[in-house]
Amino acid sequence: MRTKAGMLFAVSIVALLGMSVAYGLWYQTLYIYGTVNTGTVSATWTCHHCWDIEYNENTGEYKNYSSISCRADGDTIYITVTNAYPCVHYYCAVNLTNTGTIPIKIYNPGFFNGNLSPNVGQLDFITNPDDVQWPPDYKHPDVLPVLWITNGTQVHPGEFAMGVFHIHLENTAEQGATYVFAYKLVVEQWNEFPMAPPVPDNGAS
Repeated sequence: MRTKAGMLFAVSIVALLGMSVAYGLWYQTLYIYGTVNTGTVSATWTCHHCWDIEYNENTGEYKNYSSISCRADGDTIYITVTNAYPCVHYYCAVNLTNTGTIPIKIYNPGFFNGNLSPNVGQLDFITNPDDVQWPPDYKHPDVLPVLWITNGTQVHPGEFAMGVFHIHLENTAEQGATYVFAYKLVVEQWNEFPMAPPVPDNGAS
């Protein structure tokens, strides 16, 4: 009898131990949900100021028959010189504003169609304010920007960089002719500079 009782007692103890394992595992599950909101790389052209200098160095006389104008349309800017003739200096200052949410750097700006045909004239994109013939009513040191459009210039959100187009026709320019030029730059995230942008699927650059 004692042996049976002892066996029953032992079985009871084992059963209780099993219950403690089955019902004694308390637990809690914790979760973390995350959200990543990406920023934007975005820049916009604006026309700042255009002017020409119709000046005769021999007589000191000024005229006002020719003109230069600028129209900005998002990522494209259109510059037009009307009634152009040789030996006049045309200038157009443009701003590139960072309208995105992260800093950008300017990558390889330059002309890709900028000859105005051979020997017709001079075409520059000026990045030094000392190289510009500013109009008398504009050149004040306190209004000139710190940032200029050059390769590697970093522009923070809300800031802008400036550059100045300069056009000067030679006497070889034809009368009644139309000359065109094109200028391009790329902006990219500041911490990947200098990285060439990918070529679009259509092969355009």
